[in-house]
Amino acid sequence: MESWIETNCAVYMSRTAHNSNIVYRRAQPADRAFLAQTIIEADQSGTERSAYGVLLNLNRYELTSLFIQIFDLEIAGFEFDENSFIVAEKDGEPVGACATWVESADGVPSWNKRILCFRELLPANNYDHFRQLIEKGGGLLPPRSPRAAQLESVYVVEKCRGMGILSGMWSRQVADIQTSHPDVQAFQVITYANNDRAIHSYQKLGFVSWSKTSISAPELVDQLPFSEMVLMEKKV
Repeated sequence: MESWIETNCAVYMSRTAHNSNIVYRRAQPADRAFLAQTIIEADQSGTERSAYGVLLNLNRYELTSLFIQIFDLEIAGFEFDENSFIVAEKDGEPVGACATWVESADGVPSWNKRILCFRELLPANNYDHFRQLIEKGGGLLPPRSPRAAQLESVYVVEKCRGMGILSGMWSRQVADIQTSHPDVQAFQVITYANNDRAIHSYQKLGFVSWSKTSISAPELVDQLPFSEMVLMEKKV
């Protein structure tokens, strides 16, 4: 019987054969502006609203600058780690990216690392704004499981959607995680509960809904892409 990793590698090779001009590779420093764009676009979830923009009180230009500064900190094991990203490249240009890391592999939750970066880099007023909204909003994200691999910030440029790039990036991430962390037993991904297109795409990869969180704070409900988030999981 084929192993889970062998099956995913076969999918990756099939997609690559059909899209031979698409290369899947680890991110490099030259990709940082595109990675920042990836984080923002994935966060907006097909809307004009940015959760990061609302929580941090920053515009798109300021968010891009912030994420590039966070990459410079070289903190591993969370969603703003440059080395966690796979980039899909077509004709020499990045057209997609996604991040994967193993939650709390070093004993520190990714949420704590995110807060550390914000405290280090944000102006004091922006950081205070962030903390106040988090306290009012409660649990914005479903809790991630320690030692589960996380799929995050998934983005493909519009002109290249429908070409199997998500499957290609996913298969490359699976192969890399299985090599570096063979004890991983599950992959998880968090998305907005109304993002039917993303949920359908993850279901095709074998993910099922696992848990949800709802946001009721009036300061956030009408400003975020949606008020409910779902965590999906795929067992290895």
